[in-house]
Amino acid sequence: MKEAKFRVDWIRCDGYGLCGDFVPDLIDLDEWRYPILRPGPVDPSRLHDAQRAVDCCPMKALFLEPAASDRDRPAPAVRRSVARPITRAVRGD
Repeated sequence: MKEAKFRVDWIRCDGYGLCGDFVPDLIDLDEWRYPILRPGPVDPSRLHDAQRAVDCCPMKALFLEPAASDRDRPAPAVRRSVARPITRAVRGD
């Protein structure tokens, strides 16, 4: 992986704060020990330490994912709504 960034699954995270203990220069912790991720990709020289923090998360809530630049991302799909005629159901009594 060339460039990677952290992602947190906030549903799983219980605020143990181990991630910030392993890489305090990459992840800050708030007063309840929930992670505050620094923006941008992880420095390639720190990927090993970053992966260690991910592996040691007790709730498996921390991930490393490829850091795609804006030009590498696919364009969002455009949904176009199609006008449909309103039909009324006729009951045959």
